[in-house]
Amino acid sequence: MTEGGGFAGLVRTTVVDAADLSPADAATLRTMVADSDLFDLDSSTGRAYPDVISHEIVVEDGDRRHTVIWTDPELPTELRALLAWLRTVPGAQTTLV
Repeated sequence: MTEGGGFAGLVRTTVVDAADLSPADAATLRTMVADSDLFDLDSSTGRAYPDVISHEIVVEDGDRRHTVIWTDPELPTELRALLAWLRTVPGAQTTLV
């Protein structure tokens, strides 16, 4: 996931690979992705706006890959919970630019 924007324009990228997680955390990740219906969301659901924090979420599962972009005010509850969990799960790799 990549989050960026706002007045400072900072960009934070967090990468989580289920293969690097504990079995329990990998199961949680799969459940949260399924519960948020990420693969069924339209890729053009949202777009980035100046001075508004946006979230680009890329999910890969085998041969499937899907990207969605949401602005912070429009972010659905399930995606908000997924992003919060991804930021804190052991094994997440975060960079700030």
